[in-house]
Amino acid sequence: MKTILLLISFFFSTLLYSQKTILWKISSKQTHKVSYLLGTNHLFGESFVNSFPVIKQKLLASDLIITETKMDRKAITASYNTRAASDSINLILSKEDVDYVAELFKKNNTIPISKFSPGELVIKLQTYYPRSRCSVFDPTDKFSMDEYVQTLGAKNGKQLHSFETDSFQMKMIATSFSKYNWDFARRNLPIILQQYRNPKTNEFACFRANQYASLDIDYKFQDTCNFLKGSIITNDEFIKKRNEAWLAQLPQLLENNNCFIAVGFGHLCNQCGLVKQIEALGYIVEPVTMK
Repeated sequence: MKTILLLISFFFSTLLYSQKTILWKISSKQTHKVSYLLGTNHLFGESFVNSFPVIKQKLLASDLIITETKMDRKAITASYNTRAASDSINLILSKEDVDYVAELFKKNNTIPISKFSPGELVIKLQTYYPRSRCSVFDPTDKFSMDEYVQTLGAKNGKQLHSFETDSFQMKMIATSFSKYNWDFARRNLPIILQQYRNPKTNEFACFRANQYASLDIDYKFQDTCNFLKGSIITNDEFIKKRNEAWLAQLPQLLENNNCFIAVGFGHLCNQCGLVKQIEALGYIVEPVTMK
């Protein structure tokens, strides 16, 4: 009998984890409030959200919209512009390359490259590449997924809540990238620029975006949160510690509201992810069929 129960348990857990979804239903056993958790990809925009009507349907059925932080582009730009300008990039790249980088940044934001740290320059260029070259992205999008969720909530009179302030996020990013100097940029920027100039798209750079767009997702619930260990961004800094802080806020929010929570997809994965951790708090967490 124990063997049969274990097999049944394994079957249902495998079924749960293999669902092709980025949306999860959270049910409170105490107050019977129903909330939803959306794992976003910050590179995708409103066209992707609109391609799945169930996302907007569940958002509009909720009372409270929760995101990582309030997406205020004007405030972010103003914060960057308080930084002292640096011309160090001119010492490691040719004028042609500097002009090329400046043009790439101009297409994606209004902040001059002189305001970015070397680590930020490298990561942002790596981020811009798939958005500009991979076919799964819609170049006409005006918002990121997270911005669009906030916009939909505000337009429909929903109460908005953020786990973090934008100043906290910017400070965290700046601190994490501060250990990467201009020598790091000197070694990495030419490689990235070579990829941009190659007329043939680097399909490997599109791999994760293609997986997300097709909902071909492995949440790796059985794994610990160390899969980014050793990279420029570590799970401990950007995932695990932030999840812990958010989880301290969530029970009260989930017990008193029908919430719609939208955070980066990486925050849902692994043992320390929100799906497993919310489940551990005693909530029923189920995958939502996307279409």
